[in-house]
Amino acid sequence: MCGRTGEDAIAAPDENQRCFLSKKRHVANANRLAAFEKNTSPPASERIDTSMRHTCQCTLRFAHAVVACTFALVVAGERAQAQPGKSLVIGIDGLGSYGLYAAATPRIDSLIDGTFGGGAYHGSFTPHAYAGGVVDTATQQPTVSGPGWSTILTGVWADRHLVTNNSFSPRDFDNHPPYLKTLEVGLPSVYTASVVNWAPIDTYVIDAVEVGGTSMDFRSTPGNDVNVTNVVTAQLAALESDQPAAVFVQFDDVDGAGHSSGTYSQGYLDEIADTDAHVGALLDAITARPNFADENWQIIITADHGHRTGGGHGGQTALERTVPLIVTSKIAAQGWMPVDDDRPSQADVAPTATRHTGLIPSSDVVGKIRGRAALSPTSTLIDGLVAHLPLDGTVAAGLAGSDAIAVGDLSYTEGRFGQAVTVENYGDGYVRLADDLAADWGNDVDFSVSLWIKQDGFNSDPAFLSNKDWASGNNTGINLALNPDNTLDFNTKGGSGARADLHPYALFRPGIWQNIVFTVDRDGPTTLFVDGRLAGELESTSIGSFDGAANFALLNDGIGDYGFNSTTTGLMIDEFAAWDRLLTLDEISSLAMAALTAPLLADGNGDGLVDGLDYLIWADHYGEQPATPMGASDGDYNGDDRVDGLDYLVWADRFGQVGEAVAAPEPGCVSPLIAVTLLAAITRRASRRRL
Repeated sequence: MCGRTGEDAIAAPDENQRCFLSKKRHVANANRLAAFEKNTSPPASERIDTSMRHTCQCTLRFAHAVVACTFALVVAGERAQAQPGKSLVIGIDGLGSYGLYAAATPRIDSLIDGTFGGGAYHGSFTPHAYAGGVVDTATQQPTVSGPGWSTILTGVWADRHLVTNNSFSPRDFDNHPPYLKTLEVGLPSVYTASVVNWAPIDTYVIDAVEVGGTSMDFRSTPGNDVNVTNVVTAQLAALESDQPAAVFVQFDDVDGAGHSSGTYSQGYLDEIADTDAHVGALLDAITARPNFADENWQIIITADHGHRTGGGHGGQTALERTVPLIVTSKIAAQGWMPVDDDRPSQADVAPTATRHTGLIPSSDVVGKIRGRAALSPTSTLIDGLVAHLPLDGTVAAGLAGSDAIAVGDLSYTEGRFGQAVTVENYGDGYVRLADDLAADWGNDVDFSVSLWIKQDGFNSDPAFLSNKDWASGNNTGINLALNPDNTLDFNTKGGSGARADLHPYALFRPGIWQNIVFTVDRDGPTTLFVDGRLAGELESTSIGSFDGAANFALLNDGIGDYGFNSTTTGLMIDEFAAWDRLLTLDEISSLAMAALTAPLLADGNGDGLVDGLDYLIWADHYGEQPATPMGASDGDYNGDDRVDGLDYLVWADRFGQVGEAVAAPEPGCVSPLIAVTLLAAITRRASRRRL
């Protein structure tokens, strides 16, 4: 078989392959490779020796030969999903992403981390879903409950369902029905139920299901969250195992706490913890079902809006717009959803639940089916990097910038990645950057900063990243400090602007590593993230340069001698980095997952792994030599602005590399290893399974 080339080398004897691979495309790829092997176009310097040609041929033949196995695996997955879909949508009124992170939510966490159902279920999650439509477009709508729940239930925005207030007038659910109506019409065997605390949802949205000859199987407005929990647990226990089902639940008490106490309050976090217990009761009702192991559940959690720091909502600030989205099922992609190119929203709930329950969503629905993709650490973080201190036993620079300066008595200990810098007592020493980053950024340059911190305890308000004299927050510069109640103190003051502060409550937990990122948009907000989640936003960045009393320092304030009775125990810092640009949400999420590493050659899709997907990028672009510069995303892995056999050799040589760790296969083993990876890649591409 290895002696055949061209179309004959990849023609599929197994007719099952036609379900997943375009013969025309792969014939074209084979012809490209055949032309390459005959040396009809590449110069002599590029010609592959006999053994490498053999490797190329075997790689393609072996990869395509295993497509039949791919088909079998996907069909097996489809058979597993042939069980009637059961959907539980849980809406938590007023739950912002900050609150979900800061509060104690072990039961909701089990849906995110893949531990629900004894590990048989996977959690696809983003803290960056949005409410309120797309700003400055026809879809923008107030971040209030009426339009929020209308969007969650219909999969469209106010430009279609028309709801812009809590009176639901006007509204158009005849042309844009709730997904429960869609299921009743298209799947008559489905069991539908709605149990909500906030009665207008039932009065105006759920009631639309009862029009035109369809009806809900069960609907209830029991009056409070405890009663909602009791009614829903009874409904879940009574469902028929062999019947598709769609259950919608709304809890309301978190919103009340947000209004009365504000986002940064113990009252808000306590109410979220109480709601987590309600969610836990629903999950227990599901897992207690006699046939749970054989059933096909999907659980979605989201919210209609978040809350401002002082309470309230309705506007378009980040805290009001940013809500969590969780999709948990047996075949969801475990991990965080990618958001940069296609940001998830509350409009995605209806089509995702519809598809899982057994129908393809209407083309009128603008939301997307979610839960099918997981974010990998991105290699784009090298772009615009101006400072990097790995702090692995030294203050030497890493991927960018100059070596820092060690002042006083520093030591190194086990860090988040490698080692971290620490001091025995606060004030014993600090690390000062040699480069004056704030001066370089001046008045106009957008910038971003990231670091990891761990502490076991503290008193007063010790600064740990600063370029100012922290004796006064009115001094020019930026300061990060710890505050009582595990609150983060984020202080900014531009040279010609007003002081601006954020105090995210209860975010800092002793004894664990946490990642802090802040981004400074000169024409917009200054935004703070903790562990990849939105923690707060200054709606307008303070004006002017942030060039303070000194260069940035770690483990103390900018001048290195902050007092005011500040003490720390176990204060450590790791992986400091800064950029002269705004980081994207996916990049911020990536920083919470992994250390900065040099970009991988041949990592065409930037997922931190050289695998079969990167081969497919090379194959798709093979033979191209455009006038514009090319890059790894185009399959140009050696940087010569053309995609040819040399790029294949770069890919084959680096196949299996992950980050900076290399697992280079032996030449004789590369073909089967590549084929196995391609099998996984093809499976991921081809299988559009029901979530």
